[in-house]
Amino acid sequence: MKEPSGLFCSDGKRPDGLTLIPWQRGLSLTWDVTVATTLVDSYISASASSAEMATSRKQAKYAALSGSYVFQPIALETLGPINESAVQFLNDLGHRITSVLVDDKEAQFLFQ
Repeated sequence: MKEPSGLFCSDGKRPDGLTLIPWQRGLSLTWDVTVATTLVDSYISASASSAEMATSRKQAKYAALSGSYVFQPIALETLGPINESAVQFLNDLGHRITSVLVDDKEAQFLFQ
């Protein structure tokens, strides 16, 4: 199977990636990455960070996947901040990598 079925949204787009093995609760992980610039007029006046705003949009866009997959939005701002759930996800991923490779630096490399 080249493409898993059920990943496309109504606009024909799909998440950036999908794990082939279960990630959590027997479900595969899907993710979508967004890089938001805080210098765009629509974000300058916003009180919340642009990464968290982008995360909310991605969660709404891929809400239909929540029953079949674990969806992880990853939103980064050009000037540095990462959305909170992505930080937790990258920490978890780093711990999983470290447990296999026994190298404490692997988690740090994900943030570089």
